[in-house]
Amino acid sequence: FAPATSPSRARTWLVFLEGGGECNDAASCTTRFQGGSTGYTTKLMTSTSPPVATSVRRSGLMAPSASPFGGANVAEITYCSSDAHMGDVSASETGTPWSFRGRRIVWATLQDIVAQAQQAGNPLGPGHTLVLAGCSAGSKGVVGLCDHVADHLPSGVAVKCFADSAMDYLEGVVSPLSSGNMDPLSHEK
Repeated sequence: FAPATSPSRARTWLVFLEGGGECNDAASCTTRFQGGSTGYTTKLMTSTSPPVATSVRRSGLMAPSASPFGGANVAEITYCSSDAHMGDVSASETGTPWSFRGRRIVWATLQDIVAQAQQAGNPLGPGHTLVLAGCSAGSKGVVGLCDHVADHLPSGVAVKCFADSAMDYLEGVVSPLSSGNMDPLSHEK
């Protein structure tokens, strides 16, 4: 989490879901965990190793000056769950050695943001806007979690969602790692 650097952006929050592909069955997850043909590493399958980034990236959407979100509060959710940030199942439920808890990671991060904002004297509430954004697998997480995030933040927070990726693959998709149909037409609240 990086606090706003511009007083005029103190009520704007950008929460970015990192991308990095995904796996959806035992075979694809095993290949992914072993760094198979996808080139992904075990870092995307575990939270036991430290995240690569020790500070919030300040490029692209998170650039301080070149972005419409420049100077806003920013949080980047590092991707380690391989479930497009949407899973909430244990290893015993998947029948694999892996649990997929992306939804819980996103929610815990949001709860931490709410607490840190409160401590900093800038509590989320009416007049605040939270933009949930992501690319690649992060964009799938945005689509799958947008309404959930809007429903669980403090009253009066405007939630906008931005999925930076091709959307055609989402229509009618039901994720095997979470319940519910992901409707690509209802992502802004």
